[in-house]
Parts: sequence; structure tokens; C-alpha cells
Amino acid sequence: NEETQIWDLKKCEGSMFVVARATEPRHMFVVLNRLSNDNVVEGITADFKLELTDQFLLYRNERQEIIGIWFYSTTERAEIASLLESLVKGDEPGTSVGVSEGVSEGPAATDSVAASTAST
Repeated sequence: NEETQIWDLKKCEGSMFVVARATEPRHMFVVLNRLSNDNVVEGITADFKLELTDQFLLYRNERQEIIGIWFYSTTERAEIASLLESLVKGDEPGTSVGVSEGVSEGPAATDSVAASTAST
């Protein structure tokens, strides 16, 4: 909460997927919330702002909220930050990111996915 300078817990924990899409926005990330049906879905565009700190991956979403994502693994946090930064720049991701990768089985079978575990 920017007004009170206090973090508000979003009550969201689960696997994070970075998705390459056939439509705009070309990339998104999704946190499948295991605590409720309210998943986090954010588009990654040229306006997407993020910052890597010692404890969190911070980003500002389209609603201008500042969100912090905590990862169990500091290595995964850095790898996801690097992946997101490259997507913001317009680079296509390679397969060198150290998280699980695969292809979705839905209607857009050309979408690809990178997965990690996160809490917001």
C-alpha cells in the first residue's frame, strides 16, 4: 500500500508460469493460487516495470500497484527476473532459464510455458 507504506498480503501462493502467447500481450505470467480461485495474471509489455531485491521480485502492474513476489529459491528469483527483463526488452526467451519448460495443452497449443513457485 503506497499511501501507508505498509505491505498488504495478497493471500496468493502457488506455481508461477511465464507464458509465450500467440496473441497480445505476447507474454504473460500467471500464479496459480492454491489458496483460492483468484489467480494472479499479469501481461508483460514494454511498460512492465520490475526490480529485483534481496528478498523479492517487485513489479508495478497495469493498475499501478506495486507487487512483491517471494520465491523460496533466490536462484529462481534471479532467473525469473532475468527472463522477465528480457521479455520487456522484446527478446525471445531461450531455453537456458533454469526452470521447467513445456508446452500448454489448451486451445493455443503454440503457447509455451516456464514454471516456478512463488508467493505474492
